[in-house]
Amino acid sequence: MARKSQDRRRIDARLEQIDERLFELEAELEVLKSERIDLENAARVLDKLSGLGSTAENAEPSGNRLDQEQDADISVPRLTIGELALIVLREAGAIGLTSSDVLEKIREKWMPDLMRTSLSPPLSRLKERGEITLEHDRWRIINDF
Repeated sequence: MARKSQDRRRIDARLEQIDERLFELEAELEVLKSERIDLENAARVLDKLSGLGSTAENAEPSGNRLDQEQDADISVPRLTIGELALIVLREAGAIGLTSSDVLEKIREKWMPDLMRTSLSPPLSRLKERGEITLEHDRWRIINDF
């Protein structure tokens, strides 16, 4: 009887190890899925900005919309606020846009409830990465013209 009890404890311990490892792998899988989505979105933005993808009007924002629902059947790219800002700045051309203009265009096309405080951090990150510049209160795409 003691042998069966000892065997049972080893089995239970191994099951617990497996469960812990499965939990770790599931968490890692979620991170990888998220990274994959981010990379797919980035590829779509690059395609759009280079004229290879569909028009910006077909883009749908992701990650920053409060009422957004995840739907696997939707083939429309899910874009971040920063990606949307790049699209409207590309459309603006060399003249660029003020922060208020960027906000207004994103609100008109995709996100009517977008707050200015949600736009500033993505614009700053794009500037830090050297993708856009701020000159005389106007945001512009760098090396695009």
